[in-house]
Amino acid sequence: MTVQEFQSILETQTVLFQQLSEHQVNLQEAVIEKDYPGAEKSISAMKELSEGIRDCETRRQLAFEELLNQMNISPEFGLTMLFATLEDGQREKLASAFRELKIAVLQVRTVNEGIMAYSGSQLETMEGIVDELYPQRRDGTYTSRGMHSTSAQPVVLDHSL
Repeated sequence: MTVQEFQSILETQTVLFQQLSEHQVNLQEAVIEKDYPGAEKSISAMKELSEGIRDCETRRQLAFEELLNQMNISPEFGLTMLFATLEDGQREKLASAFRELKIAVLQVRTVNEGIMAYSGSQLETMEGIVDELYPQRRDGTYTSRGMHSTSAQPVVLDHSL
């Protein structure tokens, strides 16, 4: 395993994360516009990309371990020692590849958090509306044995209480 081969794996993984981010943006737009067929397309494309990313991550880990073994570097020192043993040009290229990968991962995380925030907000709004329309859903009822029951309507047994 050469440093260039390892760098190539990093670059491939970066491209996959960037593509995933693009599909996440498409998903976010589809959810906002309530374009559910478009959302399904984005989700299926994201599933395929996720599998590719998982495979690439496995290859990257194996390649990194192999590279460390070839250079007689202990895994506990890992990346720090690897960078210390590389020439300046190689070090800069590899550091740049790692940086690009981190940026791509952060983009995916940011878009994902946006989707989650929007979905959570929509769910909270819908629950509020349903609670106003069906107030009997709000309070739980209990069986004669004290067990919580969500299906039964509340019944008044004694109006004098």
